[in-house]
Amino acid sequence: MHHFLRAGLVGGVLRSGAEQGAEPAKQREIARYRPQLEANEQFCHELGEHRKPMRGRGARHGRIGNSIIRVLSMARILITGSADGLGQLSAKSLADQGHHVVLHARNAERGRYAKQQVPSGEHVIVGDLSDIDETKNVAYQANVLGRFDAMIHNAGVYQAPTKDIFSINTLAPYILTCLIQKPKRLIYLSSDMHLQGRANLENVKKDMSRISYSDSKLYVLMLCIAVARNWTDVYANAVDPGWVPTKMGGHGAPDDLQKGYETQTWLAVSNDSRAKVSGRYFHHLTERRHNPQASDVMLQERFLSLCRDITGIPFPQ
Repeated sequence: MHHFLRAGLVGGVLRSGAEQGAEPAKQREIARYRPQLEANEQFCHELGEHRKPMRGRGARHGRIGNSIIRVLSMARILITGSADGLGQLSAKSLADQGHHVVLHARNAERGRYAKQQVPSGEHVIVGDLSDIDETKNVAYQANVLGRFDAMIHNAGVYQAPTKDIFSINTLAPYILTCLIQKPKRLIYLSSDMHLQGRANLENVKKDMSRISYSDSKLYVLMLCIAVARNWTDVYANAVDPGWVPTKMGGHGAPDDLQKGYETQTWLAVSNDSRAKVSGRYFHHLTERRHNPQASDVMLQERFLSLCRDITGIPFPQ
C-alpha cells in the first residue's frame, strides 16, 4: 500500500500518484477503494475542510500539566478513534499546541461530530475498524494524505462482542501499522489489564469467543514491542492511560482525565529524551513493568504470522 502516497484532484476525482501507468492488478485495487475515497473527499468538502500546507519544522515549547516541554514544531499526527474520549482530548491538546491533527471516526455522522469538537483538525478519515476491508481503506485514505510524523492508535472497545474487541483493539492496529507509510513515532494504547491477559494464540485460530479484553491489550503491546524490534528507525511505544472517566471508563472512574491523554501526546511530539525511546510501556509519563509475554520474540513472531494469515497482510520488515 505504500505506493498510494501522493494524491490530487484530477477532474474532480481523487487520484493516487501510482494510478497512472499502474499494472492491472494495482488498477483493480485502486478502483476498489475509489468510491469510498470519493465519498470521503465529498464528506470533507461538506465539512468545509481545506488541505493545509505544511509549515517549516523546528522546535518549540508546549505544556504538560505544570511542566514546560520541548516539542516538535508543527508535527502531523493521525489519531484513530478521535470522535470522543481520550482520542478527542488528545486531538484537542495537540491541535491547541499548533500541530496538524488528522481525525478518524467510524462513520460519517461521528466524523462530523469529531470535526465539530476539533474544528482545527486538518482532515477526517472515516472507516469502521471492526471490518478488515474498511480498515484497509482507512490506511489508503491516510496514505493519500501523505506521510505522518506520528500516529496514535487510540481506537478501542471494551464492552463489545468478542470479535469486535479483537478486530478493533488488535487487528486494526496491525493492519494500519503494516499499510500506512511508516511515521517517525507510533503510539499504541494498551491497558494495565493486559497484565491479566494471556497469549493463547490457538484461541484466536480456533475459538475467538475466548479472547478477552485483557488478551487484546496484551496483543497490541506485543505488536508494539515487535514493531520496535523490527523497525529501529521508529519510536514505537505503548501507553496505559489509566481508568479515566470517559464513556468507556464510566463517570465513576478514579484516575485523572488529563493524565489519561498526556502521555500519548507527549510521546507523539516531545523532544524530551525520555520520550525518544522505543519498545517501552508507559503510565502517566513513567515507564512501567509489563507482562513478559509481550517481549517474548517467539510469541511475537507467531502473533505476526497469525495476523498475516487472518488479514492477508504480511508485516513489512
